[in-house]
Amino acid sequence: MTDPGRMVSTVELADEQAQNPATSREIDAFAAVLRDFERALAMQSVHGVARAAMHSGSLNQSRCPIEDWDPLTKLSDTVGALGVSCAHSGTAAAFLFDPETSDLDERLDQATWELQRLRAAHIHRFRTDSMPLFWAGSHEMTIEP
Repeated sequence: MTDPGRMVSTVELADEQAQNPATSREIDAFAAVLRDFERALAMQSVHGVARAAMHSGSLNQSRCPIEDWDPLTKLSDTVGALGVSCAHSGTAAAFLFDPETSDLDERLDQATWELQRLRAAHIHRFRTDSMPLFWAGSHEMTIEP
């Protein structure tokens, strides 16, 4: 779905972005996202953090697009994710889930299946809380063509 084979030099990306400076509209839009993110952190709102990440990702599409961003954002609703975040380089995207959700494993399984059905590569599950658990590679599910 994104572009897992593309190598990105952050130095080259920064140089490229310097050649195309942000407009005052972009700066204002990202400033609003940052304020929303800071407010969400202060309130310890996973929903607010996810909204800010998704808004930031949407704004970033004009500079470093994620392949299939729109289908991913729609799929996030389908699988019960809070939203989608993306790499600043446009090479990776992630569904954001509330770790306290009672049916989290089922939602993750559905997300994995849907991403495999869309032929997404390199699907990984990981946590970002204070006790991170990492799952090996991707969950194997067989999908008939």
